[in-house]
Amino acid sequence: MEVPKYKTPVRSSDPNKPRKKHDRFNGLTEEQLSQLTLPDHLAPGLDIVFIGINPGLVAAFKGHHYAGPGNHFWKCAYLAGLIPEPLGAEDDFRLIDLKIGFTNIVSRTTKGSQDLTRKEIKEGWCAPALVKVHLVCYSRMCVRYRLETFRILYAFKYR
Repeated sequence: MEVPKYKTPVRSSDPNKPRKKHDRFNGLTEEQLSQLTLPDHLAPGLDIVFIGINPGLVAAFKGHHYAGPGNHFWKCAYLAGLIPEPLGAEDDFRLIDLKIGFTNIVSRTTKGSQDLTRKEIKEGWCAPALVKVHLVCYSRMCVRYRLETFRILYAFKYR
């Protein structure tokens, strides 16, 4: 039996040729994007609150939680039965009606959470949004969406 051969991608013959830049954010610079924030979606009596580390560039640009093209949050929420129909990031505000909320530890938008300082994360853990989650919402479950979020919170809360 013969193993099929796959073609390797053809690269430019000139290695010094600059790569074409894609304008993903309608001309906004990373600095301008970092000024954008995401609103908290919190209300009394929530059953679940998803707590992110901080908004990413795509989420801030689109103005919705978990809006990145490779983010599987919305599909997983539907497949897990948390939401009754397939929804997208543009529907994040609708989850309040399903007793599901969103907030972030740090409101500053960055390319990645590694761009945050330890001080920002420590201060964010005590931020009004997270206090609201526990004191106002009385949510039954707070979900830290990524293992990285758990590691960050653990490092500051228990060390």
